[in-house]
Order: sequence, then C-alpha cells, then structure tokens
Amino acid sequence: MLSTPSRRVASRLSRSPLAWKARIQPSWAFPSRSAHSSSVRKEWLVIAPDEPGAINRRLKARPQHLEEIKPDVDSGFLVFGGPYSTSTPEGGASPTMAGSIIVMVAETKQEVIDRLQKDLYTAERVWDWEKLQIYPFKSTIRMAMD
Repeated sequence: MLSTPSRRVASRLSRSPLAWKARIQPSWAFPSRSAHSSSVRKEWLVIAPDEPGAINRRLKARPQHLEEIKPDVDSGFLVFGGPYSTSTPEGGASPTMAGSIIVMVAETKQEVIDRLQKDLYTAERVWDWEKLQIYPFKSTIRMAMD
C-alpha cells in the first residue's frame, strides 16, 4: 500500500497531461511467439491503396469484409487496420477512403500476402495490388481510440 504522500503524488500524476504514457503498451509487451510454433512472429505493416474508382466496390463489400476479418482479429493475426484518406473532411462530411493501413502479426511476409489474397477487398478489386506495400514493422505505441 502506498503511503499518504505517495498516494498524493500518484493521484497528481494520473491527472497530468502525460498520464496517457502510463497506458502505452510497447510491442515487446505482446506475445511474440505463436502458440503452435517456436518461430518468432513479426509485425507487418501493409499499405494497400485502393484502385481508382473503387469507392463503390469498397462500400458495398465493407460489411462482409468486416465480418470476415473477425477471426483474424480474435486470433491476434490482425492487430490494427482501417481506411486512410487523402483529405480531411469538412463540415461533418464523410471522409473519402483511399486505401487501407493494416498491421498483421505473422512469421513470414508470404503468410501476410496469402491472407491478403484471400480477402474480399482483393476479390472485389478494391485494393490496387500493383501499389500494395508490405514492410516489417515494430509497434512502439499501441492504444485503443476512445
């Protein structure tokens, strides 16, 4: 148990503008080995631009796409993802979606490619595979958006 002065300091720190730092989870705080393998799993950053004119295909496929990725989220294979925009919407307008940013955890880059090839956004020609980029990645900060 903290002494009275220590509790006061802890209380002040929790209200400080930097209190969010206490919630930062470095990537090494997350499991790095597969439960079924002794191989080291790595994070992979995927930048998947949309094909020109794909917005209607994206919007039509989105509900099914979100449903189909749930097992990858639950298993820890997919740890981050969402659309990116090329402009900031004004006056409450919806943002334009220009592609996807994804972080996956896998042993190899090929594992990531194989999963992306099975994705509905690939089948529906939402993502532009000519411009798709995959990089090894090491997350430093991982926080959920409130």
